[in-house]
Amino acid sequence: MAWTIEPCLSSRFVDRVFVSTDDAEIAELSRAHGAEVPFLRPAALAGDRAPASAAVSHLLYELALREGIENPIVAVLQPTFPFRQSATVDECFRLFEEGGVTDVHTFSLADIRTGSYFFSEGGSLIPLRFNQKRGRGSYFQHDCVNISRDYPAYDPLTVDPDRWSVCGAGSPGKTRSPGPPTKGGGRFVETNWEEALDIDSAEDLEMARFLLHEGVIHREMERAHHV
Repeated sequence: MAWTIEPCLSSRFVDRVFVSTDDAEIAELSRAHGAEVPFLRPAALAGDRAPASAAVSHLLYELALREGIENPIVAVLQPTFPFRQSATVDECFRLFEEGGVTDVHTFSLADIRTGSYFFSEGGSLIPLRFNQKRGRGSYFQHDCVNISRDYPAYDPLTVDPDRWSVCGAGSPGKTRSPGPPTKGGGRFVETNWEEALDIDSAEDLEMARFLLHEGVIHREMERAHHV
């Protein structure tokens, strides 16, 4: 959690850092590292099957009730990406503040010529059509940083934890979340492969430990700060 909270606190664009969790120990740890955890997430919105968009919708619902916060710009940072940098967070916000931008996502160069999307010359995203003659590489979207204002409304009386629908938003069986843009309103920020490391297995954790032990992460971060 500390690795995720720190770049938010260091960002010149972030006003407040919140952690959504149903776990009291994680909440205490998050507060110790500078984040706000004003309430715990309901158990119905926790677990491996719960989408991040449902947690964000609940957080925004409670903040609106408690503090009157309406329609904020929200950057969602998954804690399984420990090596993101504050410069990446700043760049995502900088792009979001440009006129006509609906959402910002992070992408990285794929190791093979497969993936969901690739970059057009204009900075928008279109379905992947690898063009060998024009030399375009293929990229994949990850959840290092995602910024949007478009989250489904949350109503505690209509949450169905078995179908993950929130107030009727999205298709039956899932909650709609800000996905890859299809009409030119989204923008991307390319990250290096270290920032794209998503700890989702024991092998991923061992890779992260190896990178830290060998000093690779610290060298890459120092290099980025000197660019």
